Amino acid sequence: MASSHILCDKTEIVLTYDTKEGYRTMSVPYDKIISITVGQTEVRKLFRKVTTDKIEFKLRNREEPIIYTRIDEKEHFDKYIEDISKFAKDNKITLHNNL
Repeated sequence: MASSHILCDKTEIVLTYDTKEGYRTMSVPYDKIISITVGQTEVRKLFRKVTTDKIEFKLRNREEPIIYTRIDEKEHFDKYIEDISKFAKDNKITLHNNL
């Protein structure tokens, strides 16, 4: 079983994401999160494009968003959405749920 890459605390989220150099872990307080979007995207898998669900974090200190897809986070994805929805509501963060 793979480990969880999104951990929600009361006032911050800990994100573990993949980069070219390997995995990075970032602790993000709620006031550094611009918005969270839950929607769909197309990703390339084995010579074809597949539509999948995504969670996208837009942060104040990063130009590029951090994106998690259901294909990569199979067993934890529904829990991520549940935790992020509660976190966004409690901390008054904009959550766009387009599923």
